[in-house]
Amino acid sequence: MTIKRLLQRVSVLFLCVSFTQLALSQTKVITGTVLDDKGAPIQGASVSIKGSSKGGTTTDAAGAFTLSVPGNAKTLLVSSVGFTQQEISITDKSSVSITLVTSSQSLSDVVVIGYGTARKKDLTGAVSQIASKDFTTGNLANPAQLIAGKVPGVVVTQPGGDPNGVFTIRLRGQTSISGGQTPLIVIDGVPLDDPATFSDIPAGDIASIDILKDASAAAIYGSRGANGVMVVNTKKGVSGKAVVEYNGSVSVDHVGTLYDMADAAQWKEGYTKLLTSQGASPGKIDSSITGYDHGGNTDWQRALTQTGVSTSQYLSITGGGNGFSYRGSVNYIDQQGVVINSGRKQLGLHFVATQKALNDKLVMQYSILNVNTT
Repeated sequence: MTIKRLLQRVSVLFLCVSFTQLALSQTKVITGTVLDDKGAPIQGASVSIKGSSKGGTTTDAAGAFTLSVPGNAKTLLVSSVGFTQQEISITDKSSVSITLVTSSQSLSDVVVIGYGTARKKDLTGAVSQIASKDFTTGNLANPAQLIAGKVPGVVVTQPGGDPNGVFTIRLRGQTSISGGQTPLIVIDGVPLDDPATFSDIPAGDIASIDILKDASAAAIYGSRGANGVMVVNTKKGVSGKAVVEYNGSVSVDHVGTLYDMADAAQWKEGYTKLLTSQGASPGKIDSSITGYDHGGNTDWQRALTQTGVSTSQYLSITGGGNGFSYRGSVNYIDQQGVVINSGRKQLGLHFVATQKALNDKLVMQYSILNVNTT
């Protein structure tokens, strides 16, 4: 083979590869509209390329979209919440019109509201559910902090810096001038007579919290749900090998900003200038200062506050088998306040066991709730 012929073959191979890459790199633009089965545009519908990791697009308010796709793309995936996903062929097409069919299954899904149930299409109330994976994490002294900042319209605050202070929970803002505004709290189907006892439940024992904010959602609890309802579901035992879980955390609390106060010398200087400007004689000034000055020079802000170190320890074990399951937990909190001689210590024990009868129709459950020392 001559060198000339070898060069010719290499050149042909190079051209073939170049044309192949060029063909693959070519793109085309697909435009279209997405409508529902009644002909109304669907805003926010997702449009992507089947089998490709390339990002897609969403429809605008008119249901229209524009998407740049590779030249060899053949199928689009179109989906939207409440509608059945569709595959649309775009071979030899630059514009498409897509009609999505309502998904009857999603409208028939059952939603648990407190101790009642409802289908999504019949649900008119504002219901929010926060699962354990979405909870606020950290050294939490109160389980109400789990949902802080997680649900619109729900405000969780702790008045003052006393660790023993009761957290304030508001689901609808300030709804009464003189009446109570705390929502009804339901633990595993049992309403709490005193909402303050909610703080006795370890945060690690809570599986999910349902927030029922408006009247139609909370109406199943009667007048007690006038300020909204918090439905708390605790963790239960799971059959299988014993699983041990431990969580520990340490946090530090301190006063962020202190007032810039005058010391004894600065006070005397300022007080002297004040009396002098009022025409008082030096003897009267000395006498007046002596009446107030008893030799103290204490910054009470620093004297009464401290850097509080708080710890939280949580240990649980769950398991079971042959129709029997159990879950036990121990929780210990040692929280120091930013004010000296203020603090809170809590020891909580929780145990729940479930035994199913042989016919799987009788379920017996034993539960020991928290035993606390504060």
